[in-house]
Amino acid sequence: MKKRFFLVGIFTMLLLCCGFLNAAVKKRDAVSTNLNGTSWKLTEIRKNGRNSRIPEKANVTINFLKYNINGFGGTNGYSGSYKLNRNSTLSATVTSTLTGGAQDLMNLEQDFFDILQSNPVIKYSKDTLTLTNKREIWTFKNPDTVNQTDKDSLPLSNLNETSWKLIQIKKNRFNSYISENTNVTINFSKNKINGFGGINEYSGNYKINRNSTLSATVTSTLMGGSLDLMNLEQDFFDILQSNPVIKYSKDTLTLTNKAGDIWTFKKSNTVNQNDKDSLSLLNLKKNY
Repeated sequence: MKKRFFLVGIFTMLLLCCGFLNAAVKKRDAVSTNLNGTSWKLTEIRKNGRNSRIPEKANVTINFLKYNINGFGGTNGYSGSYKLNRNSTLSATVTSTLTGGAQDLMNLEQDFFDILQSNPVIKYSKDTLTLTNKREIWTFKNPDTVNQTDKDSLPLSNLNETSWKLIQIKKNRFNSYISENTNVTINFSKNKINGFGGINEYSGNYKINRNSTLSATVTSTLMGGSLDLMNLEQDFFDILQSNPVIKYSKDTLTLTNKAGDIWTFKKSNTVNQNDKDSLSLLNLKKNY
């Protein structure tokens, strides 16, 4: 009789152990599944208990897929694989492009790649993700909420029915020449995009991704023109369809690609108003 009770007790213990192990596995799988398809943007760094400065134009992002990870390190795009360990640490191995940039951004990028590949403890909620090692805590936010709280930015959902005109191009941190007669425009309408590329009209579809990048596919007319305008137009279509990071305020919109090129647009109805040689278009009246 005692032997029977002893065997029943062992069997019960085994069932309980299996239940706990199964729950742990399911929890780990759930965390991995929940990260799949999420995107995050760096908002804060703490080193040795103190906040570290983040360069003003820094854009450090993490995008999780099922087993892969990618994003922007500050100067270069990166990609690789990852897994979540049972002790809630992140194991990631990444490779990146090799574009140079400002020294502060390059230093930030190296520190980011270091913590990302240091098996940090990972913790996240609906809008916040943290990576923590022995000395540092890197905090990331859902890009949708970053844009809404950024004092210089508006929610990307408000792009509908807005129009923009190109005023500046920065390549390798230097301004590129734009002819006085250049007319490159972007018009957003719900999920449609159209405008003028410099020589040809274009139109297509677009969407704003969770990591604040613009996905656009466009087609254009096929008229020819001067070589400088044709080159400008091709560059514009290239950046427009390169999944650039998009950011905008009340009167300014920027597209930034992985190489660090920044195309700046102004609201169409403010370009002339801000021109030192022009009067407000709203004040045009006939004088008799």
